[in-house]
Amino acid sequence: MGMTPRSERTLIVLRHAKSDWSGGEADIDRTLNPRGQSQAPDAGSWLAENVPAIDLAIVSPATRARATWALASAELNDRRRASMTVRMPHPSTICFRLCGNCPTSFRT
Repeated sequence: MGMTPRSERTLIVLRHAKSDWSGGEADIDRTLNPRGQSQAPDAGSWLAENVPAIDLAIVSPATRARATWALASAELNDRRRASMTVRMPHPSTICFRLCGNCPTSFRT
């Protein structure tokens, strides 16, 4: 009996840009500081130059993560990208579960 070929996928992990610790807000509500606001588009430019397409972005509900993705993804060439906000108990656990269940057409 022959083996079914596995589809190759790419997982890119992008951490949020530099956040602001100056306020007394809850961790999930922290925003990006000015440095982070310039880092995020730079990350998006790097992705645009080095990654052919991103089929799905799994984004934490934290304000700093959503802001990072909004600024980074604005730099991407392919505007068809999908984004999903997920409350993550532990990022590695949920990401691998979600990625394992993505449609086979999703590559990155």
